[in-house]
Amino acid sequence: MPVDRGPVFIGGLDRSGKTPLRRILESSSEIAFSRRTYLWTHFLGRYGDLAEDAPRARCFAELRRYRRLAELGVDLAVVERELEAGPRTYARLFGLIGTQAALAAGKPRWGEQEGGVEDRLQDLLRAFPEARVVHMLRDPRDRHLVVAADGRRPGLLGISVSRWRANARRALTNAAGHPDAYLVVRFEDLAAAPRETVERIGRFIGEPASEQLTAAAVDWAAAPGAGYQMAAVGGWEATMAPTELAFVDAHLAAELAAIGYPLARRPLSPGQRLAYVGMTWPFNSASPIVARAVATVARLRGGSGQGSKVQLDEAPA
Repeated sequence: MPVDRGPVFIGGLDRSGKTPLRRILESSSEIAFSRRTYLWTHFLGRYGDLAEDAPRARCFAELRRYRRLAELGVDLAVVERELEAGPRTYARLFGLIGTQAALAAGKPRWGEQEGGVEDRLQDLLRAFPEARVVHMLRDPRDRHLVVAADGRRPGLLGISVSRWRANARRALTNAAGHPDAYLVVRFEDLAAAPRETVERIGRFIGEPASEQLTAAAVDWAAAPGAGYQMAAVGGWEATMAPTELAFVDAHLAAELAAIGYPLARRPLSPGQRLAYVGMTWPFNSASPIVARAVATVARLRGGSGQGSKVQLDEAPA
């Protein structure tokens, strides 16, 4: 059962709708998606040149203890034999793993849901010129509310805004540079117009939207539940404080406009202005800097071994 079309990647930040889209597309009989394998964001280049025996042995030793691949039905012995028979590169290794996972699922085409693949676009297209990447974006205010549901803390909004701005800029740059290979999809469009949005995605990835596919999208959009469903779209208007909305407006005006999201434009009372200047702005402006510094220190202390443990223990994407 050969895979005769390029793989499909679903990227974007967490809480942006990657999982619903994957589940909808998997209702097709054509594509089998892997999820959170971290091949492109964790394994790529980590062990050195795979053409050499020692780096390749280290890479496969770690892959063998990675339960995610076993769950996908990937036979690493077969992958290793096939890799030996041709160019021994990371891209070819990942392609062999994806193909194995698709064949195990009885489908002819493979795909990957992995937050962060958008940052590896050049590597992806160099390895798989026919690949298609769908980048999910969600209104940063609604996404922040979902993230904050796990526990609000000072400065969390600043981290949410910083991550979303960088990711939105990446989406816009990638789509402009590779319009035939890269599609940006807003979560809100998938929720409000599931049939039309899935048909557009289907045309883009070369999978005509069957009734099965569009029915899955419509069912998802109509299903009750918190978090990703329609009720969560626009929830920020009644939930976020005016000072928080002012911070978002100030930091994301250009990106919101480019992607089609409105500014809040909520006027602040004198007391709210004081709170904004004294707390909201300084806490949330500093928090991304602090978070990056903490992450850098952790990486330096842990080295590649620590990074491996985090990923192999299935840390959230």
